[in-house]
Amino acid sequence: MFAIDKEDRITTLEYILYCPLAHMPTCPPAELPMEKLISILGLFTMLALAWMLSENRRRMDWRLIGSGLALQMGLGLLQLHTRLGQAFFSFARAAVDRVIGFSNEGARFIFGDLVQTAPIGFSVLPMVVFVSSITGVLFTSVPCNGSFGRWPGP
Repeated sequence: MFAIDKEDRITTLEYILYCPLAHMPTCPPAELPMEKLISILGLFTMLALAWMLSENRRRMDWRLIGSGLALQMGLGLLQLHTRLGQAFFSFARAAVDRVIGFSNEGARFIFGDLVQTAPIGFSVLPMVVFVSSITGVLFTSVPCNGSFGRWPGP
């Protein structure tokens, strides 16, 4: 996946900790670009703001926050550095583009040329309504709702 000389071998832990922050796919330790440092600083700034604005700072679940960050880092590595991840996210992007295409065709069917003249009012807002209605239907469906522990009805 990346080229390292025998003298420059790094451990798996160093790879996991360092490679998301460095230039990929070649990942021997080098200088971190300033954009990466600013991103890391922004992440810790948001965490600090969330902690400072919290009503009960002792109840913050740091294990949950850490696992969420690890999951995000893992999905990023999966998407950026494996063919399977790239194929999956390419498929997901195509599916979302298709849903947006359906929404645009529906807006064009209802509003006609107004979609071209005022795209926010006649293209973006119908897309928001369309995606919200799909989300609402999926959320109240039995398979999705069963995963959240609630059933539709009173």
